[in-house]
Amino acid sequence: TSTWLETYFYYSGLTDQTLDASDQNVFTADQVALVTTLKLIASKLAQGNLSLAQGSILSNIKDRTVIDTASQEFLHALTDSDISQCFDNLLALQIQGLVLSHWVLALTKCLSSNKRYMLVIQLSERLVEALLDNRTSSSSSDSVELACQLLLLHQHSPFLFHRHFTKLVALESEECIKKTMQCMMLKYPHFGRLYGKTRNTAMFSWHELQNMLASFNMSSNRGVGFNNMGNTCYFNSLVQAMWLSVPFQMDVIFNRVESSILSEMRRVFLNLSYSVRQSFSPDTLFHVVRPPWFSFGSQQDSAELLRHMFDLISSGSGSSGTPNPLQEGLAGGRDLGSLESSKYRQYYSANKDINTESQPSQIITKHFQGVQEVTIVCDTCGTPSSKEEQFLFLSLPCGKDPTSLEGLITSSLATEHLSHENQYHCETCTTKSDAIRKTTLNKMPNTFIFTINRFSYDKELKCRSKLLTKVQIPAVLRFTPQSDSTFTIATTETSDTTTDVVYQLYGTVVHSGSTTESGHYYTYGVPSSYSSPSILSHCLCFNDSRVTYVNEDLVNSPRGSMDTPYLLFYQRLPTEIPPLDLEVGELSEILSSNVRWLQQQEQGH
Repeated sequence: TSTWLETYFYYSGLTDQTLDASDQNVFTADQVALVTTLKLIASKLAQGNLSLAQGSILSNIKDRTVIDTASQEFLHALTDSDISQCFDNLLALQIQGLVLSHWVLALTKCLSSNKRYMLVIQLSERLVEALLDNRTSSSSSDSVELACQLLLLHQHSPFLFHRHFTKLVALESEECIKKTMQCMMLKYPHFGRLYGKTRNTAMFSWHELQNMLASFNMSSNRGVGFNNMGNTCYFNSLVQAMWLSVPFQMDVIFNRVESSILSEMRRVFLNLSYSVRQSFSPDTLFHVVRPPWFSFGSQQDSAELLRHMFDLISSGSGSSGTPNPLQEGLAGGRDLGSLESSKYRQYYSANKDINTESQPSQIITKHFQGVQEVTIVCDTCGTPSSKEEQFLFLSLPCGKDPTSLEGLITSSLATEHLSHENQYHCETCTTKSDAIRKTTLNKMPNTFIFTINRFSYDKELKCRSKLLTKVQIPAVLRFTPQSDSTFTIATTETSDTTTDVVYQLYGTVVHSGSTTESGHYYTYGVPSSYSSPSILSHCLCFNDSRVTYVNEDLVNSPRGSMDTPYLLFYQRLPTEIPPLDLEVGELSEILSSNVRWLQQQEQGH
């Protein structure tokens, strides 16, 4: 005949109803009494009539093990309707001044871990609004923090965050609000006009925000991967690296030019940004950009694919069947290395007459094009001959001696003596003669891509074998402007922080294997607008369908002896992101797909 409260105090040995920190040990002293009491509390909560005095017992239970165990007990015995009533009761007590956020969050996470996603979505939407609209002086800070945590659980759609964005901005002085808003703007980056200046007040590192998002993610994945469609890792790793370039990504997503490759790339980029699935197959984009000489199902060179992809986009072509030829000078430097295949030369020679004048998009030129000048001076008559060449990436030959990326760049720009079979044909002398060749960088690209050319043809093996030379990769790359308007790698003596052109590494495509015809490709990186000098020890690894977090420098200290950096992506600083917003309807297909996927997971499919 005793009430549940009297039962609790009888079992716990308390003589009065005053609970403070010194009494908390009582809650774990007698497990039988605790379980009995918590079951009674669950029953009261489900009926929606747990009183303020009774709720104080829950408020004072802080032990995580007890809370997690009790949450499982609560949810196991209650229907969805009962759980909803239980949350309403807890919310009412929270608003009245009790601190019950630890219980609300534990119950919500328990629902999520049990894959009751639809209920989590419904509850979080209702609770966030109530918590932000009904704050009291006694519970304000705790209610706001709980609202933030529930927002972070709501990662399948940006609209709950956007619905309450104005309220959150008004509360931005609170630390938890600042961090939550930065997390959500990292998760949903394509709403610059809505975010306004708030987006530019970043106070937290990328890995802090990424770890916080991951700890609340219902789908438990760090990012969206690509399914391997049959030795397509060379394609997967390259597209994932391209997506990490935020300025390029933004231009692709907000570009409205009718081009099948840009339209398909846009769809893929939006899925990488907003899908909650662990992976998907970008098969349509793959078939659009795959060069016709690439055999389906066989391993290929990702750098060669990069060149072909750049041409398709810059020329406005959307079909891999008969794309327009690469414009003169966009190949990537004087040493094309692995890109200079006979199949490539034959293909573009056969299509050399296709018109390239009409280009629907200058997106590639804007982001990746730089200009270098090659000057050759005849040793006999001293006549110089200069020619400017555009490039979209630089291919850097790698020797057998350990070096650094800066060393490779310096070597590629070093003065070269042309003699013997490499003699220069001088138009003034009308004959071949020795000469000096010098290459300079005249215009720096916004995104600088380097390929480390490790492959050379092995006559015995009859394939392109790979040099495993150690090349140190820096997180930050500096170029110093010279008096003649050219740029050279900055050194300790020449570096000037006020005038140097600074680049930040944001992506690295790694090749694992001994030849271009075999092995595996994967990518390390972070979104370029969030990259920092710590990228080498805090980044994501995109390995086909698996996306994992890396907290060590595996670019310079790889786990596999055959794993070497191949394509390097550097973003020029500072990075400017246009203040554009996606239309609501543009995400409807992906967000609906997110809900369907969560429903499938809930049903055990």
